[in-house]
Amino acid sequence: MALTLDAIIKLLSEHAEPKDHVVFINGDKKGTCTHASFRVVFSLTGVEFPVDYTYVVYEEPTNLRSLVRREVLPAGGHEQILVNRKDVDHDDVLVGLDDSAGTPGLFIEFKYAEAGVDKRVKFVAPLTAFH
Repeated sequence: MALTLDAIIKLLSEHAEPKDHVVFINGDKKGTCTHASFRVVFSLTGVEFPVDYTYVVYEEPTNLRSLVRREVLPAGGHEQILVNRKDVDHDDVLVGLDDSAGTPGLFIEFKYAEAGVDKRVKFVAPLTAFH
């Protein structure tokens, strides 16, 4: 289910705690979200959405960052993703609604290749978590 730009801005004027996010790595539910930041920034170049998420698996933290631009929401569009501050290949960030965590939720999905291996990391927070 896609979100309109207005719906995303309204949701992002609120906040969901990191503990409210479910982490999916390559489709499997695993890890714990320890940092979740997705906000709206208005600049001279237009509307931008900086995303900054960290998850932990087996005590190993991984940080994912990107700057999503208005024109690519929610379909994605080859954003630059930094994984632990390092550039990766085949970058894409998707934003939308789904129920993969069991209830309707907002998701941010990072798709990229690292060392030749494709990865998909999805953070899903239930809509009820935004306050």
